[in-house]
Amino acid sequence: MNPLNDGRYLSILLIDDNSGERHLIQEALAQQRPPVWIETCSAGRAGVERLRAHAAAGTLPDVLLLDLRMPDLDGFDVLRLIRKDPDLQALPVVILTGSGSPNDLDRAFHLKTTAYLVKSPSFPDLVRQMRLFTHTWMQVKYPEPPGWA
Repeated sequence: MNPLNDGRYLSILLIDDNSGERHLIQEALAQQRPPVWIETCSAGRAGVERLRAHAAAGTLPDVLLLDLRMPDLDGFDVLRLIRKDPDLQALPVVILTGSGSPNDLDRAFHLKTTAYLVKSPSFPDLVRQMRLFTHTWMQVKYPEPPGWA
């Protein structure tokens, strides 16, 4: 699944229908250390299918970044399907959205999201946000003291 075979890395699947947002998030993640391997999907249904294929192959990503507002299956629908699927239900899902609505936040946690992040409005802030995100998830994946910090 991952081309980063020379050490520790974090694998992420990003599901977001907006190509500009996907590109910005990929750029922000590309600037991170430790290395991040990111795969993207542009639609909710395609993302769920990709996750099921990874589950069948035993190659689930470490964490899913999921947008809420998408046309075919929105993020809530994707989250609901993931939590009902025995092969996917333990996957950490982090909502990454432009919505800071308390209703969206409540609904996402009701559906058992792992975390909820409101996308930072500027690229430098997004880079910092992704730095905190990657460091947090690297500590989850590799709990011993980090040599990459």
